[in-house]
Amino acid sequence: MQLFRYTLERPEMLWLVIPIAIVLFLLINKTFVRDEKKKDTKVTRLMMFLSRMMVLLLLVIALSSPTIKRTEQEQGDLTIKFFIDNSTSMELFDLSEIIELEEGLSKKVPVDLVVINSRDYTRLGDELLKRIKPNQNIILVTDGRNNKGTELSEVVTFASSINSSINTFEINEVKDDASVVIKGPSRIVPEFPQDYKVVINKVGDVGEVRLKVVLDNATIYDDFVEKDEVVFSKSFSEGKHAFKAQITASGNDYFDENNVFYKTVNVIPKPRILFVPEGNYPILKILHELYEVKESPTLPRNVSSYYAVILDDRSIADITDNNVNALIDYVSNGDGLVVIGGKNSFERGGYDKSLFENLLPVYVGEAGKKEGTLNIEVVMDISASTGGLVGEDRDKGIDIEKAITASVLDDLRKDANVGVVVFNQNAYELSKLTPLYSKRGLKDDLMMVQDSGGTNIYVGLKKAIDELEKSIGTKVIILISDGATSDPQLAFRAASKASEKGIKIYTVGVGNALKDSHYEEIMKRIAELANGAYFRPDNKEKIRILFGDKEEGVETDKLVVINEEHFITKSLDLDASVSGYNKVVPRSTANLLVSNGQADPILTVWRFGLGKVAALSTDDGRFWAGELLKGESSKLISRVVNWAIGNPEKKNEFFLNVPDGRIGEESEIIIKTNQIPVYEGLEFYKEKGNVYKSSFIPNKTGFVDVLGQPVAVNYPVEYQDLGYDENFKDLIRLAGGDVLEKDINIIVNTIKNRSRREVIKSSNEAWVFVSFALLLLFLEFAARRISEIQRRKV
Repeated sequence: MQLFRYTLERPEMLWLVIPIAIVLFLLINKTFVRDEKKKDTKVTRLMMFLSRMMVLLLLVIALSSPTIKRTEQEQGDLTIKFFIDNSTSMELFDLSEIIELEEGLSKKVPVDLVVINSRDYTRLGDELLKRIKPNQNIILVTDGRNNKGTELSEVVTFASSINSSINTFEINEVKDDASVVIKGPSRIVPEFPQDYKVVINKVGDVGEVRLKVVLDNATIYDDFVEKDEVVFSKSFSEGKHAFKAQITASGNDYFDENNVFYKTVNVIPKPRILFVPEGNYPILKILHELYEVKESPTLPRNVSSYYAVILDDRSIADITDNNVNALIDYVSNGDGLVVIGGKNSFERGGYDKSLFENLLPVYVGEAGKKEGTLNIEVVMDISASTGGLVGEDRDKGIDIEKAITASVLDDLRKDANVGVVVFNQNAYELSKLTPLYSKRGLKDDLMMVQDSGGTNIYVGLKKAIDELEKSIGTKVIILISDGATSDPQLAFRAASKASEKGIKIYTVGVGNALKDSHYEEIMKRIAELANGAYFRPDNKEKIRILFGDKEEGVETDKLVVINEEHFITKSLDLDASVSGYNKVVPRSTANLLVSNGQADPILTVWRFGLGKVAALSTDDGRFWAGELLKGESSKLISRVVNWAIGNPEKKNEFFLNVPDGRIGEESEIIIKTNQIPVYEGLEFYKEKGNVYKSSFIPNKTGFVDVLGQPVAVNYPVEYQDLGYDENFKDLIRLAGGDVLEKDINIIVNTIKNRSRREVIKSSNEAWVFVSFALLLLFLEFAARRISEIQRRKV
């Protein structure tokens, strides 16, 4: 409690004033009434009461421990914690200058040198977490290539939260190297083209690079390459197939280990799916290429042998309650259902309020049916990490966030209830949840906000959730942040809580922190947990599509991918329009993936029990959605079915899955069999059902035989991505550190400045109030004495 410039440490003592005043009043009145010799007036009694009360009040304040807090600067510990990454990838750098620098620094300030030794991988994050303590000055010498354990982004965020600064030097490669890796799916269906990419990573000048690619002992490519990647499109027959890519550099190539890469491809039988009804449907051409399709005029009672069931434009008359109960059991046990719309389904097929509708991720929206009031909380990050310069224009992240927030407010429906929460380590309500059209001066308030403090996304989300819980209708949070939160798990917990309460979270990623994939994954995960979507700044217009007013003249038929991070839509080049659609509304726990230009749902998915259900609320291409069957857009259909299927071997009585591995690293073996597997040198444990697991550690590269199956074993991950990671510098600056000049005096001055800590000191000032009380008491006694002397003279 503040009293002028004093802070009362024990303010509860002030309650003593009330009983003291009562007792003092009674005592003074009683004394004056009984003392008949004194002719004091009421004024005299009042003056005595006030003076004694003032004395006692000053003493009570003294008992309340009045203190004055002063902020002083103190020189902190100047010790430098000097970490050197000594992993294999650092062999490309000459660290002699760094060693000399460390020796020179140790003559001026205390230096604690820590060499982190690892060979085939870099667990830099784990090693730092073990050693970092509060208020430390840290210099980390590394190429930024952390490939095992805790992410470096988590470490620098943690260090910042405990007031420790991590600094680094930019180091340059002095040796040249080239590495090769093959990327592409490891498990596919037969006779369907798949793209495989051979990527060549170069550090320095390695000269011309010759690439040779062998597939199943046949050379399919052998030539010099100018680009850093070569793409092959291949289709395969059933069984195991093996890729080998080898590079030869005409110049210097420091590591030989990373010049060869192996990859296996397991081509499994086409999974069985059920398509209802049978007939000449254009969508079947795509399905027959990828799956073993059973066409049926009606929905059979038992569908358990199929990996997925597709119902194409079926009315409720074609789906009995027995069918629905069978489908509920089927999906709940882990299988998939795809429901395609058209002129006979959804609102045109009697789904509304049916038992079947309960299985779908959407409910039927009849003409004129409304979702109710739209309630949106915009949650904006104003922490210090948003203050960095972003992009080619070098604008501050916080200014970009303000611009995005202002744009979002412009794009929202004017009748929506909108609130704005800003947060750093604390949350503040900038604007209450009220109709958007009634807000005045909100943008001006927004522009006045400054970046400061740490980042805790949890507090911002919690504040927004608490406000939305009081509202009725559709509830949405739009989170605008760089994702550099101090505790991601708390943020995930808040997102899960939002989902439970029917609140969707859409996230917009802004700032330098997003150069680190870890922070972007945090933003994506928050959106995923709360059934929303993640947007980059350049596609925030999707917020207008979802929550804006309907616009005249907008191309409504063009399909828009709302959630670009889902398995179905990731990296999908969807260029299609639909001329018709069914009227549906996504459920609060469902995920809208694709809509048209006016946010009418086209593809909505959700999980039901252990299984998955997708609702494609346009037709199969016969009347409305013919463009969905052409070119790149046709992948939407196959991805929907693949997502619904999940594991295409789960119904097999036997399967063996041994993924490709790395030398010296543990590789997992998964086997499904009716008998307990017994193999020499391997110990299996039962996971569930007839599925057993084991592991092994390969000790050589190449193709090795594991339980009769070829498995590719490659060089350690340490040799794959080499050279200095430029994003590492941004990560250091983001957390308040510096990329230091290699000058001893500058480094020492920087450390001294960073080590100055602001310390709040408190001094008890009770003596001031006691002194005033004594002075007042003395003045009262003196006044009474003078008055008494004057009376005697009279």
